[in-house]
Amino acid sequence: MLNFDNENVLAIRVFDAGGAGGIKSGDNGIIFDPKSFIPDINLCGTWKFQTGDQMVFADPRYIDINWRDVEVPAIWATYGLKKYNGFAWYRKSFSLPPDFHNKYLILVLGKIDDFDEVYINGQKVGGTGNIKEDPQQIDTNTDDWEKLRVYTIPKNMLSIDRNNLIAVRVYDGGIYGGIYDGPVGITTREKYMEWQKTLDKKSFFDLIFE
Repeated sequence: MLNFDNENVLAIRVFDAGGAGGIKSGDNGIIFDPKSFIPDINLCGTWKFQTGDQMVFADPRYIDINWRDVEVPAIWATYGLKKYNGFAWYRKSFSLPPDFHNKYLILVLGKIDDFDEVYINGQKVGGTGNIKEDPQQIDTNTDDWEKLRVYTIPKNMLSIDRNNLIAVRVYDGGIYGGIYDGPVGITTREKYMEWQKTLDKKSFFDLIFE
């Protein structure tokens, strides 16, 4: 995961059984994909995380100070939960810049394995998949884990004079689990629509790797 606010460190482990060894030739660098998307408010990074399932976790007044700090996006195995299946919650506080007040905003939550329900300031704004209270009745034989989560934020739901809270309820029925891919953040509807238009065009990045 790239850190957009501070320096990044790239480490490469190399093994050579004989010969020249090492990174021998070629241009080194990071290729920017023109189709990638960075939201106006980037929420990738540290979130609060807790396994289990209690609806009080959606309440912004709930105190999550004892929850684990985890990086998003990442699969649960990254947190040492390779064999964990079931429910878990993520929480993230953020402030809204004043110039975003009264704008039409979109929450982009990347891809989630398998299902999710999303709450902002205690109110549900969307979800993907059919979550049932009895895990034995949840059918995860779907392609929902591959879908980009995009939810409209109702106007006036976000506050500019205090922190806002996103709470994400996730259910995984087996293998991986969690908010595992980006982009993750909040953006204006106009910027999101422009990005969607670029997905229909073939970029230089596509021509290189097709």
